[in-house]
Amino acid sequence: MKYLSSKLRASTVITGIATFCLLNGQVFASGFRIPELSIAGLGTANALVANTTEVGALAYNPAGMAFHNDQQVTAGLVNINLDLRATPTGGTNTKSTGESSFLVPNLYYMSRLNERWTWGVALNAPFGLETKWPKDTFPGFTGALDGAEPALSKIEMLNLNPNIAYQIDKNSSFSFGVDYYDVRKVNLNTQSSVISGSGHKYGWNISFIQKAGDLQFGFSYHDAIKVPLKGTLGTTPVATEVEFPAMAQFGVVYQATQRLALEFDVDKTDWSSYDNIQIRSAASNATLATSTSNWEDSTAYRLSGIYKLTDKTKLFFGYSKDNTPQTGPFRFSARLPDADRQLYSVGVQHAFGVWTLEAAYMYINIDSKTVNSSTSFGTYGTDANGTVLYNGVYDTKINLFGLGINYAFR
Repeated sequence: MKYLSSKLRASTVITGIATFCLLNGQVFASGFRIPELSIAGLGTANALVANTTEVGALAYNPAGMAFHNDQQVTAGLVNINLDLRATPTGGTNTKSTGESSFLVPNLYYMSRLNERWTWGVALNAPFGLETKWPKDTFPGFTGALDGAEPALSKIEMLNLNPNIAYQIDKNSSFSFGVDYYDVRKVNLNTQSSVISGSGHKYGWNISFIQKAGDLQFGFSYHDAIKVPLKGTLGTTPVATEVEFPAMAQFGVVYQATQRLALEFDVDKTDWSSYDNIQIRSAASNATLATSTSNWEDSTAYRLSGIYKLTDKTKLFFGYSKDNTPQTGPFRFSARLPDADRQLYSVGVQHAFGVWTLEAAYMYINIDSKTVNSSTSFGTYGTDANGTVLYNGVYDTKINLFGLGINYAFR
């Protein structure tokens, strides 16, 4: 019995390590991505990559700085309200008990250097949120697996993104920038283990804008960034690496009338690069566990409109269809019940001289996810993802409210 007890404890520890390995990647996935980088972006369902008039578009495509004459600063706060529920097979409907309301900041400052060159810097939080499942939410976690049941999943992260833009001619511009991902804190706890970590890494991004009469074309690309994470499983030092996938956005704006501009964007995320993660001992560098995902590249389609109601007031509206990378066979985890989603948004902007106030609302409807796996625990190693332990129905609803202010230095 003593040997068996020791073996069961070891199994729980390894399960926790594998959970840490896999779920760092999953917390940074589409379901926990926060693409709302400005209040204007919130009001237009994030379809702003080809826009050259809104200061809030600069976080999506910094090449737009070349078309702004003044120093500009825009800042906002987005309140995210999350309702996440699971009805596991053999269990009861349970709501996540983690924080359900979050404030996410965004900031962008730009300044012109001369007639050709402009620089700017963005500060935002592109990934985050929190889930926390009460003990015994998932009835399959019993016996030796009891302590491996997921508990708190939380991420705190900031992205500092300086850019410089060059105006090629009056109709086109190009920009280059650096993405600095500061993963300040990760908690991915099981019911028996506290799992935490942090790390940081640099990457790069480029963007381009071209005007052609009533049309404008925009392109933005952020390269993949593999962030090394160091942390602990209980008191044991561990390390891993998580790759943030490359992202490409293509957009076109059509000036339908003097007052109405319409934009259509396609947003592609290279989730297929998220395939294999290894967790290692910080002391010996020995591989303790390996986790493999079967995600596919995903595509989002975004449509927005900006209507100039008066010389000082604009109305925003937007719609987006975001497809999940978890299509076909995949290793589903209750820490991230991801599914296809639709985004509906509206917003308003009003200018007071050099000041501009913005407000926006978005409703995100995530498709109900039914998991009906026949795969037993242990098939994929020492984690429960994609197995019968997570079978059930998952429902998520998200409401976002944002307020922001812009200031032009003149």
